[in-house]
Amino acid sequence: MQNFFCGLRKRTAWFRKETIISREKNREAKRRQVLDGAASAFFELGFEGASADEIAARAGVSKATMYKYYSSKTDLFRAFVERESSANASRIVVDYSSDSEIEEVVFKLAREIVSVVTTAVIVDIYRVCIAEARRFPELTQAFFEKGPSFAFSQIAQVLKAAAEDGKLAIEEPLVAAQHLDQLCKATLFNKALFGLQEKFEDNEIDAEAQQATEFFLRVYGAAK
Repeated sequence: MQNFFCGLRKRTAWFRKETIISREKNREAKRRQVLDGAASAFFELGFEGASADEIAARAGVSKATMYKYYSSKTDLFRAFVERESSANASRIVVDYSSDSEIEEVVFKLAREIVSVVTTAVIVDIYRVCIAEARRFPELTQAFFEKGPSFAFSQIAQVLKAAAEDGKLAIEEPLVAAQHLDQLCKATLFNKALFGLQEKFEDNEIDAEAQQATEFFLRVYGAAK
């Protein structure tokens, strides 16, 4: 009998654990659903033009459900921006070692930057943030901190390591990272931002990254 009750307690504990995990998965799925619906509304109507009713309708949930997960429209937009910015900015990572060829390292960084900033969702976030910057500066701040600023720090770490190995002549890695970022936005990003072109071929991305690499190394390349 003691073994029976011991087994029952274990099964009950397992069932409770599985129930908690299942509920958390459902909550996470619902959060994603709300965020995706909000993104559709924000990108089409702008932050101010996207009403709570419209967001809830596009997400396929009630307003009560929407507010259960996000306390306000600002909170909702911030959560979406943070999710997309962090996910894309984290892509800008390149392995570096003292044996790495600096031209290859910079090119890989540049290519990741060009790929990220021409991604449709990132371009759309830029558009919304630029349009609403004066009225809702907290939104643009959230995007900058989780997106560009985070990416700059990632890039700067690589550049700093290369400079310490004598492969680059850099005194301020963070500034150099920002310069590389701007070089990578010279052409394709602007075409995407202004709606002149939506999709880019690999050879276009490679060409933009190569040009950025060459210009960057002219300024920051170590003397040989």
